[in-house]
Amino acid sequence: VPDAMEVVFTGADRGRAEPGRVISYAYSISVEQALRSNTLLVWAMNDDPLSPDHGFPLRLVVPGVYGMASVKWLTQVRVVTSPFAGYFPAEYRYVDEPGASQDHPVAEMRVKAVIARPEHGAVLPLAPFVVAGTAWSGSGAITRVELSPDGGNTWSDADLDAPSSQYAANPWRFLWTPRGPGSYMLAVKATDEAGHSQPLESSWNAHGYGNNEVHRIEVEIRE
Repeated sequence: VPDAMEVVFTGADRGRAEPGRVISYAYSISVEQALRSNTLLVWAMNDDPLSPDHGFPLRLVVPGVYGMASVKWLTQVRVVTSPFAGYFPAEYRYVDEPGASQDHPVAEMRVKAVIARPEHGAVLPLAPFVVAGTAWSGSGAITRVELSPDGGNTWSDADLDAPSSQYAANPWRFLWTPRGPGSYMLAVKATDEAGHSQPLESSWNAHGYGNNEVHRIEVEIRE
C-alpha cells in the first residue's frame, strides 16, 4: 500500500469499553516499526506452541515497547492509510505529565533496573553477599547500573553481564559488604546508551504509566 501509515493488530479478547459498547482489543504501530526485523509474529516459544496465556495461536511481539503494543490472540492484521483512531491507542497516553508534551503516547520502555535478590525484607548475616537483578530500556543498551546501600544518598557501579540478546534484559550484580548490623535500604538505578537514567522519584501522570523510579528494597543485617 503506497500511502500506508499504520498497521492495526486486533486480538480475540473483548471487553466493555463503556455501557452498551463491547469492543475487541486493537492497537496500531507505524509501518516503519512493523517492518523492523525485530518485530515478530510469534506462534511458538522455546520450540513449543504458545500457551493460551502467552497468546496462542498467534501474537505480535514488539521489543523495546511497553506490552500494550504486543497484541495477543491475533485475529486480524490490517494496513491503514491514516492514524488509527481506536479506543486503546487513545487510552495509553501520558496525560498531564510535568515537563513533557501533553497527551503523548506510551511507547518505548523507560530505562529501569530492579533488584531480584535478595528479596525485600530479607534477614541476612553480616558477611559479603551478591545483590543482583536485571535492567532494560527501549532506548538502547544499558551502559551503567549503580547500587546504593543507603536509599540513594551514595552510589557505586555494579558489574554488568552480557544480555542474552540485543533485546533481552541486562543482568547485573554487585558484591556488597555491609558495614555492620542494622537495617539498610538498597536502591538501584540504570542508565542507557541514550543517556536516560532512572529518576529518584517517578514523574506523575494521570494514569500512572511508565513508572521507572529507582527501585528500593529494605534488608536487615544481623550478626
